[in-house]
Amino acid sequence: MNLLIVDDEYYSAKSTMAKIQRDFGDQLDEIHCAYSMESALQCVDEHPIDILICDIEMPGGSGLDLLTAIRTRGLSTICIFLTAYARFDYVSSALRLSSIDYLLKPVADDALRTSVQKAIDEYHNRNSLAKKNEDAEHWKVNKARIVELFWADLARGLIRADSGQILEELKLRGLNTRIAEQKLYPLVMQCLFRHSKIIQPNLYDFILRNILQEYFFLPAELPSVIQMGDGYYFLPLPEERWTKSELVEKCRSAYHDFIPQLPDRFNFFIPREAISLPEVERTIKDTLDFARQNVSLENHIFDMSRDVASNKDTSEMTPYFQHWISLLQQKKEEELTSDVSLYLNHLQISGEASRLTLRTFYQGFLTIALQQLSTIFPASLSMFRTQIYSYTETQVIESFYTLREWTMDVIHTYFECLADSPDEIRSVRTVKEYIHGHLSEDLSREQLAGLVHLTPDYLSHLFKKKTGLSLMNYIIHERIEAAKLMLLKTDHSISEIAKDCGFQNISYFSKQFRTFTGMTPREYRK
Repeated sequence: MNLLIVDDEYYSAKSTMAKIQRDFGDQLDEIHCAYSMESALQCVDEHPIDILICDIEMPGGSGLDLLTAIRTRGLSTICIFLTAYARFDYVSSALRLSSIDYLLKPVADDALRTSVQKAIDEYHNRNSLAKKNEDAEHWKVNKARIVELFWADLARGLIRADSGQILEELKLRGLNTRIAEQKLYPLVMQCLFRHSKIIQPNLYDFILRNILQEYFFLPAELPSVIQMGDGYYFLPLPEERWTKSELVEKCRSAYHDFIPQLPDRFNFFIPREAISLPEVERTIKDTLDFARQNVSLENHIFDMSRDVASNKDTSEMTPYFQHWISLLQQKKEEELTSDVSLYLNHLQISGEASRLTLRTFYQGFLTIALQQLSTIFPASLSMFRTQIYSYTETQVIESFYTLREWTMDVIHTYFECLADSPDEIRSVRTVKEYIHGHLSEDLSREQLAGLVHLTPDYLSHLFKKKTGLSLMNYIIHERIEAAKLMLLKTDHSISEIAKDCGFQNISYFSKQFRTFTGMTPREYRK
């Protein structure tokens, strides 16, 4: 504990310091002296000052000004004022600034001793109270953790679902045994992760738990938010504070109050009715089983007394798989992408899909892609597997969002692998050779694709990949190259050259020539 004496009279300050050192030297760590407001504030900034003995009237700033500045710094320094003037306004200001004593000079030794002892006692009382408050806060935090662990163990079946056993556990953990008598609504929240995966999982979990604690629990309550696996949270909400309709309304409000500020989608699962503690484990397990089957609905409130799990017949997918096999065989990437995306959208909107539906689709689509690629170009299977198995089945069927992303990636990867097959390379070379030998003729995508038994769209895709140009741009490029050679090597007119290179319209020829070369045919010839 440190004490500061402030007095513009040097000998008065030193005398006071000697008396305090004599009577309280063993209780104080440091005793400082200052002779102006400026030097006193410097001392306060450099040392922790617990007790201040200060003159009021000083040049450069009064003792009242000094204490005001100390209070402005947020310090609760204990203050004793010394003054030669018994003025009411001084006393009033001193009280307002929470000084504990007001002594008149010259102060008797006994009066000074009593006042300093009073300040020291006040310091110890404050420290004792602060310690009690700190201990109480630690206990509150620890108790909240103990309560949360009790609910977690109960929900996971680590505490036997028996009233007597539950009561014993509460006693063993030092918790209020009245908890065993209450009924509660075990609210489950499901987080459908999307963009939040870029955030550290522990940080995101911390954010969610804090939001839920503040939103569903009162400040006086010990909030319990238990994580029940990836993306699932359980909140034991007591029936004595909630009705079911109030809980539904609170969940509904969450979609306006805080969920729009988060990057993911959330579902709430509200039990049929309030339950006793022995029913917690079974109720949570049934709710989680139901929640894991939901893949269609997002930002939805499920009432477990009305909602039932979907049992969509997955055999309905068979005709779609047959159609997609046909599109793979015909190498119609764009049509396949559009058709599969449309199917998944309709399936999600129907609300009839379950986790089993997504698993059936995943396994079926993966099978037909592997079978078709192994038939057409088995050498690319290794690369294909490496790319599409970067995500596990569990990750893929987490939601329609993840399944859709994976499916589009599979289709793209499939055709990327196919484009590197020897057959496709030969097809590109064959079409190139035909174009070179028939530049003066009318060349269409349909005609050229028919030569190598590919679709026009897929042939353009191959040319874009191998040459950097679409099929039609490749044809124009080759015609311009032939025209450049004829302009340099022959005396044919520009219109004759345009016709020989497959341009029936000379103005179109000139426009395309300028686009590719930056000059007109006449300028190029010169």
